[in-house]
Amino acid sequence: MRPVSSLMLPGLIVIALTGFPLQASIINVPADQPTIQAAINAAVDGDEIIVAPGLYVENIVFGGKTITVRSSGGPDVTTIIPDSPGSGPSMTSPGSLVLDSANGRVLVANNGTFTLFDVDLATGDRTIISDSSTGTGPLIANNEGVELDTNSNRALAIHRVVNAALYGINLTTGDRTLISGEGTTAGSGTQFSQIEAVQFDAANNRALITDSGLNAVFGVNLATGARTILSSPSVGTGPNTQSARDIVYNPATNRAYVFAHLSFTSTPAIYSIDLNTGNRSILSDPTHGTGTDFLFSSGLALNVAGNEVFAMDSNLQAVLSVNLTTGNRTIVSQNNVVGVGINFASPTDIEYDAANNRVLVVDLNLDALIGVDLATGDRTVISRVVNTQTIIIAQGEAAGTTLQGFTISGAQTNGALRIGNSSQPTIRDCVFDGNHANQNGGAISTFNFGNVTIIDCKFTNNTADNTGGAISVGISTVTVERCLFAGNSAPYGGAFYNSSIASLTNCILTGNEGSTFGGGIYMDSSTSQTTIVNCTIVGNPVGSGVFDAASSTGSTITNSIIRGNAPTQISVNAVVVEHSNVQGGVAGIGNIDLPSLFTDADGPDNIAGTVDDDFSLLAGSPDIDAGDNDAVDFCALDLAGNDRRVDDPATTDTGSGFGTPVDMGAYEFGSSFFDCNTNGILASC
Repeated sequence: MRPVSSLMLPGLIVIALTGFPLQASIINVPADQPTIQAAINAAVDGDEIIVAPGLYVENIVFGGKTITVRSSGGPDVTTIIPDSPGSGPSMTSPGSLVLDSANGRVLVANNGTFTLFDVDLATGDRTIISDSSTGTGPLIANNEGVELDTNSNRALAIHRVVNAALYGINLTTGDRTLISGEGTTAGSGTQFSQIEAVQFDAANNRALITDSGLNAVFGVNLATGARTILSSPSVGTGPNTQSARDIVYNPATNRAYVFAHLSFTSTPAIYSIDLNTGNRSILSDPTHGTGTDFLFSSGLALNVAGNEVFAMDSNLQAVLSVNLTTGNRTIVSQNNVVGVGINFASPTDIEYDAANNRVLVVDLNLDALIGVDLATGDRTVISRVVNTQTIIIAQGEAAGTTLQGFTISGAQTNGALRIGNSSQPTIRDCVFDGNHANQNGGAISTFNFGNVTIIDCKFTNNTADNTGGAISVGISTVTVERCLFAGNSAPYGGAFYNSSIASLTNCILTGNEGSTFGGGIYMDSSTSQTTIVNCTIVGNPVGSGVFDAASSTGSTITNSIIRGNAPTQISVNAVVVEHSNVQGGVAGIGNIDLPSLFTDADGPDNIAGTVDDDFSLLAGSPDIDAGDNDAVDFCALDLAGNDRRVDDPATTDTGSGFGTPVDMGAYEFGSSFFDCNTNGILASC
């Protein structure tokens, strides 16, 4: 989607001359590519993507590329919010769909706990037609398919395994009625074994059902529930449809097409089945037709007019067009290859929407309905409650990967940014506001050996239902410098949770709440190491300032101010606290317990714990020149970007280490210039 407002910037593509290495390119959004994701898709390692000011509604995956993505105008004018069109309840794990073009909607059925949704194609709005609290009748577990019975204003849905059965669902009331199966209670004929898909045959008022347990195609009389095997190892000739996944039907030829495996270990194939005789032949597989071979069969959609069937392959992450005469396969859309837009994660079913020249796909992991333009292959979210991060950097992106200058807001369920799988990004000058995670890391969560540097960022009003309202660190190394955390909340670690290796330097944590423990910071597990240097942890009203659950002996707090938190300032287990101002006192070298004398601790709004609170030090503060220089890099900057180690002539040096002692807390008192190279000239380091 193009931004709501944007400043066009000229594109610059640097092309290598003969004999010289290829130079990195600059890709401008929206001038060169319409979306950030489209630019990432087009980029190669080393490229820089420059994003013009505006609102960008999209979900972003870096896809393993070592690139820089930055805004030209900064976070105040450049915002990313998740692509979450449509209102209503989430389609949790959607497994199948059917198009109701006459009513401008799609019916979507969840896997597992059955819910049938009405999804408006114009708005993406979701309404529940039938579930455990809507409609009467038996609940349908392990649903694998849904169809539209236009003869009876109902949906058809199947229960897959034990007591496999076909049900009808009244589209007005949501009532569920058994049609056939479920032991011998409904209908006659051979009992189902393990049914996988259903297709409606209006002319014969029957349902066509694939059964992977029997390698059969059933015809089910929708008036009586009677089951007739139309094709199986004993009905018709040709290769058996082992492990069938989906079925489509052409009434003009009385022929069905089934997407299945030749065997449980071989490449999938599309079968053509004559329902008059039950005879089966292979339409498309590695030895029938040309093009990319299938990897895993997911779903089929028939385009009779185009003499083609569309196949959804969840392992290829692709939609393929298969010619019904030749069996030739052509990729229509594929992640990072053909088309731009959201990438498939676990696509499960597909429908052809002729009126809009597209196919419709439901994705089990994205909890989304996606439209795929057949002319371009572009993928667009039609309906979704976001069940993933707004941004994902988790495919081994190398050091040099950068995200800079954005406000990221409104992510739900799994937070705003997920980093892992040995990725090594730098996140700089970003604002994370109002994001939520049902588990860990409302703004950022890390996992599986991510190595992340976060610099000059603000984290405000982010929440998590378990750990880390703003940041949750798991099996990773996370470095946080010059960041502000205000108004975040979670049961464990309102602002910050660490169960691995993390450091926070020159940060402010205020107004954060840990409803169980750790309003500011929660240090978890005996194997974690947390290093806190020159941080101001003040006014966190719930869960204490710092909670040390069982930190390793390598965890330290130095040069920090921990005051005004509730109910306690810090719980000490193994963490070593030195040269810090802790209300109530704590054992350790150079620690003090004195009022810090902040410039304006509750800010112009007179509300403590908000972003306007000014925790810079006033003259006479006991925190001035009281820190340990050995804990600070020689050319370190404070939260405001000013130099550290600035001497206040009016304050007696009480700190330690070589040279002028650094101050405690996130801000250095005094001039931002000092004689950093001992040449007698004041300069910025």
